[in-house]
Amino acid sequence: MKMKLLSSVLAVTILVSLASGARTAERHESITVVDGPTIIGFASARVAADADSLEYASEAIAHLQFALSDVSKCLADLQPTIDQQFADVITWKVGDERFTLELSDDPHEQVGAVLIKPGSKARTVYASVGPSSLLMLLPNAAAAYFGVPGCEVEP
Repeated sequence: MKMKLLSSVLAVTILVSLASGARTAERHESITVVDGPTIIGFASARVAADADSLEYASEAIAHLQFALSDVSKCLADLQPTIDQQFADVITWKVGDERFTLELSDDPHEQVGAVLIKPGSKARTVYASVGPSSLLMLLPNAAAAYFGVPGCEVEP
């Protein structure tokens, strides 16, 4: 009986390990078609999946949404496309060209935004000092990248 129970426990352990390994290897990708000024706000699929259970994850997503809203308002004259993606690989297309940003496992690079305008190199901004840092970093980066000083936020 002990041997049978041990075998069952071992089998369940192996199945759980295989299942969790498959989850870790799975990558989520999003694609955005760019035809003008665009900001893709992102949070990794892991952060999005943990939003209901981890306070940090839900705060990170909330700060991302606030930062995107602020930038949308200050760039209103440019009428930018604002996209929000929960993925591990952020991909955008400008014409026939395809660009990719693969998020690393570094916790400081799980939330951020990509600033894009056709004809220019995209700029990535990470919430590197914590989720709330995006509230300052994104508007300031947008001001410099899109040439709209009105987006700047004072420290």
